[in-house]
Amino acid sequence: MKLKHEELSFEQLKRSSKISETYEDRKRQLLSDMEKKARERGFQIKRTPLGFAPVPLKSDGQPLSEKEFQKLGLEERKRIEENMKSVQKQIKQTFEQFSLLDRKSKEELTKFNRAELLFCGGRQCLLDRALCYTFELVRATH
Repeated sequence: MKLKHEELSFEQLKRSSKISETYEDRKRQLLSDMEKKARERGFQIKRTPLGFAPVPLKSDGQPLSEKEFQKLGLEERKRIEENMKSVQKQIKQTFEQFSLLDRKSKEELTKFNRAELLFCGGRQCLLDRALCYTFELVRATH
């Protein structure tokens, strides 16, 4: 059975989307795991314009204000600060994993797209080879 060009393009798009979705699912799971670990340490992760920040929580699960934090005893503040350092480290590690997943995703999509450029409907296409060569030249210069 031979696929029409439109069907082939749709299948290529579906496979490309599946690659992207797989990596995005992994990132969502990492984020969920990070938030769960933070909560276990008594923090919630708050999204800010600069990224993510750990916010200490009271025993009822509500955020601890700066004023409330200052009213705590020295030992309790130190405990919270130590846990905050641990949560900040976890945030940093999670975003390092995000970067790694982004690189892997880009590499996999590049390989997929390169293969799709070289293979056209069951036969090699000269036009696709020329496009791939052009793509490689552009990529090499950037």
